[in-house]
Amino acid sequence: MYRIGPRVLPALCAALLAAPAGAAEHDTDRVLATVNGTPLSERMLQIYTRHRQSQQGARPEQAPNLLDDLVSLELLAQEAESQRLDATADLAAELALQRKNLLAQHVMQLYLRANPVEDAELRAAYDEAVARVYAGEFRVQHIQVEDKRRARELIDEIAAGADFAALAREHSEDPTGTDGGVLGWFSRGQLPPAMEAALDGLEPGTLVEQPVQTEHGWHVLRLMERRAQQAPSFEESRQTLRQVVQNRRLRDYVTTLREKAAIEMR
Repeated sequence: MYRIGPRVLPALCAALLAAPAGAAEHDTDRVLATVNGTPLSERMLQIYTRHRQSQQGARPEQAPNLLDDLVSLELLAQEAESQRLDATADLAAELALQRKNLLAQHVMQLYLRANPVEDAELRAAYDEAVARVYAGEFRVQHIQVEDKRRARELIDEIAAGADFAALAREHSEDPTGTDGGVLGWFSRGQLPPAMEAALDGLEPGTLVEQPVQTEHGWHVLRLMERRAQQAPSFEESRQTLRQVVQNRRLRDYVTTLREKAAIEMR
């Protein structure tokens, strides 16, 4: 069963934000052309033009050419139907999936319009991002080995006065060993959680007393230094924050729908 996952929502949300909120419609759906008896309406051309503008940067003055393109599209679609390509399993499934995606985009658009983002929510999201991402940067030195016991021995050697960089060059299995184990500058969320937890609250120059395990092995860590990190202003971040809040809202909306639904995975 196909479902909208967390990675799909941001892309769909961005597409909705790029689409016109409410394009004006004419009172009559005027027919602009017919292709083998099939009418192509002005509304259809408007929608086709919006898609082309968002995907390929087509300009409004290209509308006559776009109508010609729409005619060609209709001819190709009719030819595909005459060959019964729409009855093949793969294409039928793809057409069904595109229909579901289109319906999903529109129901999400309606939901976001009915639940607009308030300025207070943007402020809260900004404060959260500043505290989490822009709390400052730190520079780390490490030695990576496979064995916890060896990591423990290296910590003891460094605590007794051995040179960290020299030991990193001799023992580290990470490529940074050749540079004395220096990893460089990081902000929160960029290192494995176990490393960040071990470094949290330490003063610069402090050696982590216990080996730290990650998926890459065991690490001997030393916090080299910290520095402040300048966060962008609220106004500079407003559009990004709006998308973040909308993405969260859509995830919660989908979660609510899933909780109400009868879903069977096979």
